[in-house]
Amino acid sequence: MANIEVTKWINNVESEEMRREILSYSSSELADAFDGDLKFGTAGMRGVMGMGSNRINVYTLRKVCLLYISPSPETLANLVCR
Repeated sequence: MANIEVTKWINNVESEEMRREILSYSSSELADAFDGDLKFGTAGMRGVMGMGSNRINVYTLRKVCLLYISPSPETLANLVCR
């Protein structure tokens, strides 16, 4: 877990409630919450709900939604070439 990532989240969350949640985490909870990005598998996203890049929250859901609606490079190439 990188302290830079935790600091980035603390400084950029949308509400004081979200900030307080991160600040309330123990060191082991911080390590789990910010241990990389939440994985997206064949069954979708599964994980603990809460703040952090390795948890299900408004930020990780936004990221998945943006990736889902973004066309792949191959799709873009086909659209441009036609």
